[in-house]
Amino acid sequence: MVVLNKKNIYKYGKDIEYLNELYKLITIKKHQLKHIEILECLDASILDEKQKYIIVDAYYKFYKHFTGRNSSVLSKYNYDIVNKSSHIEPLTKDKTKDLFNYDELNTILDTLTDSEYMLLYLILKIGVRNTDTLTFYNNTHSDIENYFIYEDDKLLFIRNRYKNYKKYGKLIIEITDERFKEYINKLPINTFIFKNRNGDMYDARTIALKLNRIITFNGSLLFNRRVLMGQAEIFKELETKYKDDVEYLNIIYKQRPNMDKIIKV
Repeated sequence: MVVLNKKNIYKYGKDIEYLNELYKLITIKKHQLKHIEILECLDASILDEKQKYIIVDAYYKFYKHFTGRNSSVLSKYNYDIVNKSSHIEPLTKDKTKDLFNYDELNTILDTLTDSEYMLLYLILKIGVRNTDTLTFYNNTHSDIENYFIYEDDKLLFIRNRYKNYKKYGKLIIEITDERFKEYINKLPINTFIFKNRNGDMYDARTIALKLNRIITFNGSLLFNRRVLMGQAEIFKELETKYKDDVEYLNIIYKQRPNMDKIIKV
């Protein structure tokens, strides 16, 4: 977890006033703090809900800048503020982020080739997380890796490692998309799917950065809008697109997986 201190605040170079305010409020002096500890210090302050919202929003962007990660703790905190106070509504509307909808993302996908196509396809069509895409193209089965393998002419995407894999076990889905199969067939057997010029597998942060670049660069060319989207925001657009198709949503939730949502729908 990135440390909230003066050095990192000024290295980040944005929202300095708000981040300094938060830093002053921290009463627990540790090298690293959990998000919940930071929020407890904020709650103990005399700041109103609007000020808390702005500060947490600034801290969340600071955190994502250095880690490339999302935080359900921080997002839920501000979500709860919005639900509790009608006075915050104008602020949240002002802060609404410009995003591409599902159809626009699908248009971007159609312009891509090879590894870029495969990456956005997995995120947009199957709804997987960045870490799920750390994969191999195999000709033998494994109980450790995430990989693609052909069985009886069917291309299977098999995941042994993903969020909550200890709870839900191995996940298997068939990839039927012909373009995806065309691109993966170009790869040598027993090789990484997403790799750098040295042939080393990307890590989750590099995948996130590559995804951001694909969306930003190609979206700018197609729609003349500079939009930065990560896998969580893309997944929300996928949910919105198929919000009335319960059967399809269940398929997606099983692949993410998100069993609680399956029960709700």
